[in-house]
Amino acid sequence: GIYIPSAFTPNGDGLNDIFLVYGHSISEVKMDIFDRWGEKLFSSNDMAKGWNGVYKNVECEIGVYVYKITFKGLDNKKHEKVGHVTLNK
Repeated sequence: GIYIPSAFTPNGDGLNDIFLVYGHSISEVKMDIFDRWGEKLFSSNDMAKGWNGVYKNVECEIGVYVYKITFKGLDNKKHEKVGHVTLNK
């Protein structure tokens, strides 16, 4: 299974500061984050490394961003999830 949060708050309070994907029995996880114009803001092939709401050393604005997450499941097949995450402060 995989869990993808719908929002995160990178405000430095130590709670929900990083947008991370959670799951068990999944591998080869890749996360891409895009702005509303389709520009890629973040990419990671490490499930433990999430997005902190920063692009080019500048904090992104409060808003909705698009994620594309690909992973390999127990069935050994690649799966893709595309959705939205809200960045709030």
